[in-house]
Amino acid sequence: MSDSSNSLLDFVSKDIEESFEKFLEVANAYSEDAVYVDALITDFSAASEELLASIGNVILSIHEVAKAASEGAIGTGEIAEKVANITAMSSEITGQVDITRGSSVRLHKEIAGFTI
Repeated sequence: MSDSSNSLLDFVSKDIEESFEKFLEVANAYSEDAVYVDALITDFSAASEELLASIGNVILSIHEVAKAASEGAIGTGEIAEKVANITAMSSEITGQVDITRGSSVRLHKEIAGFTI
């Protein structure tokens, strides 16, 4: 029994102690890896927040450009409407000028009939 006890003690002191030391090494490696992964995820989170802010700024810029384009289109429509109104008035004035010219020609003919 003494031999068996000594064998058991040798097994525990050598094999189990070596296994336990390897277990501690693996645990330490996992701990270091966890610290590295935590730092990596923190950096990734910060980069994601910066990207989100940049995307927000781009969206705001696109909105402002669309708003300016819309205002420009409205202004262009108003200008086109005013040009159409001016064209209509010009046509009306041209008609009145033609009428006045005809009246002027008739008046000139009638005055030509008078002798002084």
